[in-house]
Amino acid sequence: MTSNTIAFKHDIALKTFLAEMEWDDEVAYDFDQDFAHVTTSVSVGGNYCLLIVEAYNNDMIDIYIYMRYMSVKESQSEQMQLLLSTINSKMRVGAFQFLPMPDQRVVRWHHATDFEGSNPTGTTIRLNVVNGLETVKHYADLIAAVALTNQKADAAFAEFMQTHQHEGENTH
Repeated sequence: MTSNTIAFKHDIALKTFLAEMEWDDEVAYDFDQDFAHVTTSVSVGGNYCLLIVEAYNNDMIDIYIYMRYMSVKESQSEQMQLLLSTINSKMRVGAFQFLPMPDQRVVRWHHATDFEGSNPTGTTIRLNVVNGLETVKHYADLIAAVALTNQKADAAFAEFMQTHQHEGENTH
């Protein structure tokens, strides 16, 4: 069997996910790393994010949503790490990550699921992606307040919680 004919376990689930989202994107394959993936731009609250869904033949599916429309001010790197740690402690699914790269300091949301012993469907992937998009939308203004200004993480989070207290406990 040549590398071009390797069967990807979750190929149908990824294609079904794309159909359910009504997107025209294609599934791409990385034969060397043994995974299939979807990469696309999505609008979240009017801002474009990069969405990547990676499905590995070892039953792992990773979802990444990069908030590429903003770069964290270098002077706010420590505050961003504190803020994301606080946000993550309130979340049940996924986590925000701060990636300080040489050319840009970006925030992403990441969720990984091990589907060993089960068969994920397009709907399973769609529900996880939609949850991620809603989570990014929910926290985008808070993250931007710390990323782009000199606001301290604890003050920004306290203000956010005060304005969102009517929503009850965060279930994102």
